[in-house]
Parts: sequence; C-alpha cells; structure tokens
Amino acid sequence: SILDELDKGFSTPFSKPTDKLSKELEEHHNCGHNPKRSDCPACQKATGPQKLHLSVPPEKRATRVVHVDLSGPHVPSWPSESKYMLVAIACLQSKENTPLPLLPFVRCLPSKNSTDVSFALDQIFGEIEALTVPEAAAGQKIVRMQTDKGTEYLGSSVKEVLASRKIFPTTTTGYDPQANGTAERYVGLIKEWARKLLESASVADSYWAFAVEHACETARAKTLNF
Repeated sequence: SILDELDKGFSTPFSKPTDKLSKELEEHHNCGHNPKRSDCPACQKATGPQKLHLSVPPEKRATRVVHVDLSGPHVPSWPSESKYMLVAIACLQSKENTPLPLLPFVRCLPSKNSTDVSFALDQIFGEIEALTVPEAAAGQKIVRMQTDKGTEYLGSSVKEVLASRKIFPTTTTGYDPQANGTAERYVGLIKEWARKLLESASVADSYWAFAVEHACETARAKTLNF
C-alpha cells in the first residue's frame, strides 16, 4: 500500500554499509532523516527556501495554546483531491506549570472554507484532549487558538466549534507571519518531512497528503515516546 511505501522513508535501510559514512547514513535514514544532514541526497533535495521566524525560548512559551496555520493551494492530492494543509501545533502544560514539547497535528482539506476548517479543527481539538501524556497537568485542555487574520477562521461554523469547546481565539495584527511563527515554522518542517518521505520512497508528488499526515503522526509519536 502507499503507507507501506511511505514507511520506507523512515524504516527501509540502505544496502549493506561498506564504511563508517554509509553506516551513519543508514542510521540517519532509519531515523526519518531527522535532523537533516548536508551529505544526505534526500535531505538536500527536500529542503526548500527557509523562512526566518521569531524564536521563543521554551520556558517563555505560552501553554494550553494551539497555533494554527493553513497552507495552500497545492497540487490536488490523490485520491482525496486535497489542496490545503491545516497545521495545528499544541503547547501543553506540565504538572510543574512549564511548557511541554510542541505536538504537531495536520489535516488535508479540499478547500479552505469555514465548514471544512471547522470540521478539521474540531477533530484536532478532540484528538488533543484524548491524548494521554504522563507529564501533562491533569485536566489538560486547550484554552486559546492563535491564527493569522484569514477569513477561513472567521466563519460561524469555526466560531461555534470554539464556543462549544470554550476556546478563545486570538489573531495576528494583519500580515505578520512572525507573530504566528510557531505554526508557520511547522508548516515548513512538515513539508520538508513529507518531501523526504516521497523522495526516499520514490513516490509521486500527488501522494503528498499521505506523506504530510504520515510524517506528522510519526513526529508526534516520537515526541510522546510512543
């Protein structure tokens, strides 16, 4: 299946190593190309232009917040015909009231209308609340959603989802990507992870939706030590 092929981007080893470098590249390949290496062909081909975003030290990061950004339109994926990628980054709070490592979530959408976005957000919020994170504070719940000022977040269906979950929306002040830098940065990272998977597995770009979802789930599982 296509997921088996994408798994090769994380798990299929190279041919038998003949020296120290090939052994290192084999281990790098098996670890999902993370962190990237300058001598790895898949990493170099997958890495696109890099954007600079405001870096916030972990200890100063706001908690119980989800940072959201929408990327697209992209080439329609197969077979879902998705054109957009909704990325949500959750920052949970530990029992010591300190930020936990960021957890990425993604949904691929056919459009960016308010109905599609609200359905995806509701799924993600439910998934976050259902997580079992031993280090997290009891009764972990997202209380704020940070986005840019895109009209897709202003529709009545999105407002209804936020109200039902008692989540307060906040936005950037106009076009200011750095103000939503956490989500913007992860959009770039998830695209890069997906390109590595597609390149490593020799899978067509039309399978990008499978790749971004698979890469995001793998990264989240690694963060949670699943």
